[in-house]
Amino acid sequence: MRVIVLAGGESKRLGVDKALLRWRGKPLILQIVERFQNAGFSVIVAGGPYEWAQRLKGLPAPVVADLPAHEGFGPLAGIEAGLLSIKTQPPVPCPVSHVPLIGVVACDLPFADPNLLSWLAGQIGDADAVVPIVDGEPQPLHAVYARSCLPHLVAQLESQDKSVKSFLKRLKVVWVSEEEWQKVANPICLKAHLNEPEDLNRWQISSATSCHSPFANRQSLFPSSAFPVQAKRR
Repeated sequence: MRVIVLAGGESKRLGVDKALLRWRGKPLILQIVERFQNAGFSVIVAGGPYEWAQRLKGLPAPVVADLPAHEGFGPLAGIEAGLLSIKTQPPVPCPVSHVPLIGVVACDLPFADPNLLSWLAGQIGDADAVVPIVDGEPQPLHAVYARSCLPHLVAQLESQDKSVKSFLKRLKVVWVSEEEWQKVANPICLKAHLNEPEDLNRWQISSATSCHSPFANRQSLFPSSAFPVQAKRR
């Protein structure tokens, strides 16, 4: 299964770029990418609008930018860009057990769990998505989607409605209760998220980003590789 890591937000409430926060000696985005790669996932990073995505150039994973028509449309635009970058769609229908699945993980979930994502994939059946419930609300950004949901995603974006919850209403979704998913994962993996400045202290993450400007010294941020930022035009 491939995983799209969403890192395109400008983190206005937090006041600093979430993706480049320092944690355990590395940028947070690099921590998450490596965690999922080490678990055997193929990772794609959705970096947001093209110019903003340049700050992630050099990550050890492909970085894709929003389509121009949907730049700045938030997580849905990132999921769309990630899905469209995957060119291995089977030419014939597959059995349900072999339907291509895509994991989606937001970079503001510092304890995102590859094992939980794998387990969620096993719950999807013939649905379009499997989404865990956290504190009574869906968490669609640590979830699994069938690639067949792409037309519904495009239709949602074309409607100019950027709401992920509205998108889910178009899909057949398996909702996973907290009681169920907490049998296989530590609650912290979905309950710890970075939205407000106080969250940084709570989870012991430095507010110092990896560079003074998101576009400065971009090659030195992620020296282990040199994947360019991919931009699809449509």
